[in-house]
Amino acid sequence: MLRLATVLTLLAALAGAATVAADNRIVAPDDRSAADSSAVRDPLARRGFTWVPRPYEATRWFPVTEVTSNSGLGVSSGFITNSIGLMRNVDRSWAVGASIDGSTDGVGGTVTLRGRRWFANRQAVELALAWSPDPPDQGVAGAIVSVRYAPFSQVFVQAGAAPVREQHFLLGPAGNPVGLSTTTRTRTFYGLGFAGPAGVVVMAVEVALVAALIAAWSGAD
Repeated sequence: MLRLATVLTLLAALAGAATVAADNRIVAPDDRSAADSSAVRDPLARRGFTWVPRPYEATRWFPVTEVTSNSGLGVSSGFITNSIGLMRNVDRSWAVGASIDGSTDGVGGTVTLRGRRWFANRQAVELALAWSPDPPDQGVAGAIVSVRYAPFSQVFVQAGAAPVREQHFLLGPAGNPVGLSTTTRTRTFYGLGFAGPAGVVVMAVEVALVAALIAAWSGAD
């Protein structure tokens, strides 16, 4: 049986790709100045809010609705992170904001600060900093730093690092556990994610899948 994270990853790719294809409206390099000047001439061209991440010329605010399939941090089966938040374009180059993130690796309710740098063709690089409180036993413990590159408005790749607390049994002469050894190591992670409406679609798929699994387990009882 496929692991839950693998199933969600496959569904994310299908659902997210379909939504991104419907929003394939990237400004060509030669049309960038024309798009900027038209936005200045026409105040209606710049909206107060858009569901798709857009630069300053197109919107003032946009939401963080992200689903990311990740590998790393010592989690053998991978993990999925859901993020909900809000960002604001402060000028033509930068957007800032924050989100609340929850992951299937047990890290939940983490507040993430974000800074997004816009480039041509609505591409963007985003820096993110989060803090995870000390876990009761093992897991992420401390600052989580990541960098995201979005070649399209609703698709991004990311890489980052975080300190991970790990516990290992100490074995006695007879091979029986006699105690625990705790160490903290910096672990890296990387992933592929969907944002905007594509992220919302993938979240809906997650909810439907979890509901189906709960119904199946309830029926088995």
